[in-house]
Amino acid sequence: MSLTLRPGTPADAERCGTICYAAFKTIADRHQFPPDFPSPQAAVASTERRLSHPAYYGVVADLEGRIVGSVFLDELPGARTPYRAANDAHEYRPLQRAAGGILALNRLLKGLERL
Repeated sequence: MSLTLRPGTPADAERCGTICYAAFKTIADRHQFPPDFPSPQAAVASTERRLSHPAYYGVVADLEGRIVGSVFLDELPGARTPYRAANDAHEYRPLQRAAGGILALNRLLKGLERL
């Protein structure tokens, strides 16, 4: 398996937003609190805004030509959290085996935090 990390583009919004919604809804449901986004469409719209805004830096994880995760660095003044990451839960185990997958995204985040 070949995992590639690359800059995100607005064309990635649909897939990244869908993954984002599913990932954060799963966490919210597990802990019995409201989801971050009211619908998949809201997550896609939010992701599209982040991918189009110059103050956000997005990285997409691409596994064998399929987007399986994304992470965003928010460079806006006063941001509550500098990044948000989501991954396709169904792809998590293959991602771990493919060049460290999520671990690679985490290393990227740690490197960005030092900038």
